[in-house]
Amino acid sequence: MEIMVFMYEQYISKSQSEWIDNFYKQNGYLEYDTSTRLGISDSKNYIIRYFSQDELTLLDTVAIGPSIINQIGANIEDVIARNPFIDIYRLLPSVFAPFIVSDEYLKI
Repeated sequence: MEIMVFMYEQYISKSQSEWIDNFYKQNGYLEYDTSTRLGISDSKNYIIRYFSQDELTLLDTVAIGPSIINQIGANIEDVIARNPFIDIYRLLPSVFAPFIVSDEYLKI
């Protein structure tokens, strides 16, 4: 019986890790709440350990990968060349709260 419980826990842990990995690869960010709903108790530290090779930007509610930062930077450079104003909020996934887009959080 102990072997079956152990194998089940390994399967669940592997499934959680695969889901988080796939979501991050597809979207370039991870919400801490999402991994908590998957059963990971310390989401922020789990993400830091799991993606230790990536240069994540850790905000209050979400971890952002370099792909989103690069996309924002490229759009800002493009707009600066043509227009003095850019609304980067429309470039971000909907999970980004308006306060995250303030100068305090995103420094490019």
